[in-house]
Amino acid sequence: MHNLSNSTKSKPADLKGDVEPAKKAYELQFQVEYIYELLDVIIANYNATPHHGIGYRTPLAQMKFLNGGKNSVCIRKADPRQVARLGATRKLCKLLGGKNSGRRPHFHFKNARYSSEDLAHRLDLVGGDFWLTIENEDDARWATVSTQEGLYICTVRAAPPWHHTPHSLYVRSAIRALARQRFIHLTSSNHAIDELIKYSENQRDKKLPVHPAYLELRRILQAYSENIALNPSIDPISLSSYTQPAPDEFDDLCEISELNEAKIAQKNNQMTVKNTNSPIADIPKKPLQLTMRKARTW
Repeated sequence: MHNLSNSTKSKPADLKGDVEPAKKAYELQFQVEYIYELLDVIIANYNATPHHGIGYRTPLAQMKFLNGGKNSVCIRKADPRQVARLGATRKLCKLLGGKNSGRRPHFHFKNARYSSEDLAHRLDLVGGDFWLTIENEDDARWATVSTQEGLYICTVRAAPPWHHTPHSLYVRSAIRALARQRFIHLTSSNHAIDELIKYSENQRDKKLPVHPAYLELRRILQAYSENIALNPSIDPISLSSYTQPAPDEFDDLCEISELNEAKIAQKNNQMTVKNTNSPIADIPKKPLQLTMRKARTW
């Protein structure tokens, strides 16, 4: 990382002379996504490189070697949702609204207003402090409400214009910054995420602004659409807590799908053989469309 031309080295405060990392990053149009890709490559290379401390095996080979003996045990895998909760964003917020103000109970959290139907009937909680937690960092539309002792109360949703499309808190803060600078206009009736996309893609010089919020938003939307493609029957509202199936489970689903398609094709062939003597059999038939067409999600 320190070898990069736009690196701030170990201590940004110790920079001297003509070293200007921010200016260099602007000139090179360096995005934060490049750092993520570089980290992935570094970690993958380390896991596949032999190491003298473990008998000149690779870390992956060493793990397989230690787990291949007679007393081997299955390697435990942490639940991704539980791991995500460890680094989840949360804040102690006061429940506002109530009969004195004439507004339904709500929270102000990270540049958005959160509320729900369940919370609207809990006027007895107005004025209290509760933990608001973003369970999925890529979907800040939803947040869970719990007491300071950790007792779950309900799930709240962000108010317009943040309730339509999944986004992160970083994307939201970037949109708010653009709105304060009058680059985009936000109201309760327009679409905040669409405003960012239009602003980024409709530049006069056909060049994206040097800002990672647009690329992060595209990554979130791509992951969102891929999750729906894997399981079309999933409820989009509960997609924030959806996790992809394990590789073995996904292979089983593919095998089941292929068997079903083979049975349907075999049944169609049998029906064609039975009806060869009828005049209708001479009419060419269109192939049966086995895969359901899906509408675009964004």
